Amino acid sequence: IPIAFTFTDLALAYGIHRYGLLDLVPVARSALIETMPDGALVFDAQGRLVDLNPAAREALRLGLGKLPTPLLGQPMSALLRFRPAGDDGSARASDHAEMRLGDGADGRLYDVQLTPLRARDGAPGGYLALLRDVTERARAEQSLRDSEARFRRMAEHLPFPIILSRARDRKLLYGNPLAVALFN
Repeated sequence: IPIAFTFTDLALAYGIHRYGLLDLVPVARSALIETMPDGALVFDAQGRLVDLNPAAREALRLGLGKLPTPLLGQPMSALLRFRPAGDDGSARASDHAEMRLGDGADGRLYDVQLTPLRARDGAPGGYLALLRDVTERARAEQSLRDSEARFRRMAEHLPFPIILSRARDRKLLYGNPLAVALFN
């Protein structure tokens, strides 16, 4: 029995030292990846899905409706409709694209960042795709563009000159047609 304990202790010590057997990586993954609001998908070197977090699962459910079964093993092209931009189909340092998932009012706009992963020996190891929901930002930008267009239409038809400038550096920002004609 003491010899069995010795071999068990040696195997455990080797596992702790060589492979970080008792490291906190699983705890950190659970605390960080599983609860982050952005979707995270991990693809192997052949572009097949090997892991995803709940936010990514929800985004894919929105975009694909009924998720394929099994979800793991599905090709990147079937899930993201996003192809890495390298000439050989590989991702560069970081590729970005916007992707709409879902239809109508329930549709969401995602910024997809695809980053290549490397194995310990430097060989291609797969891809990490991060999905950030930018729907609200896109709506706010569109609202701002609409508001600016309304302002320009209104200002161009006023019967008196209007000039907008920035007080900090006195830079002229806008002049309606009457103001431009007045100073030309």
